[in-house]
Amino acid sequence: MPGERLVSEAGTAEPPHVYGVGEVLRGLNALLEERVGRLWISGEVSDLRRPPSGHCYFTLKDAEGTLRAALFRGDARRLPFELEDGLDVLVYGDLSVYAPRGDLQLVARHVEPRGAGALRLAFEQLRRRLEAEGLFAPERKRKPPRVPTCIGVVASLESAALRDV
Repeated sequence: MPGERLVSEAGTAEPPHVYGVGEVLRGLNALLEERVGRLWISGEVSDLRRPPSGHCYFTLKDAEGTLRAALFRGDARRLPFELEDGLDVLVYGDLSVYAPRGDLQLVARHVEPRGAGALRLAFEQLRRRLEAEGLFAPERKRKPPRVPTCIGVVASLESAALRDV
């Protein structure tokens, strides 16, 4: 019986090999890196947290489960949109085991909003940010000059437009 074998092995004076917790976690990380590598995962952002470090921590979820994710400052700065709870995204990154908690996590390298509204979302977030900075305020607008003082031509060096100016 399998249970008896375990009891007899556990009762021996010297176990064959005893693993430390850190050793097991390092082995799992090596296995994930070797066998899985980088991958795309889709899901919904929830529990988004942004500590002062500039990193983003969130949970990626779908109908079947949840996965913790970390997007570090450098990668977070390159996003053309703001992460928000409830946003449906595609995340590219590496799976790893976060040793202090023993949790499986996704270390995100890139995040994209999913679906047809992805470009619209990025545009709307940019518009709101520029508006908050006051860049659309009427008092900041300048009137164009009545007579242009400088004209630029963008054309190929072989273009006839250069001879027309």
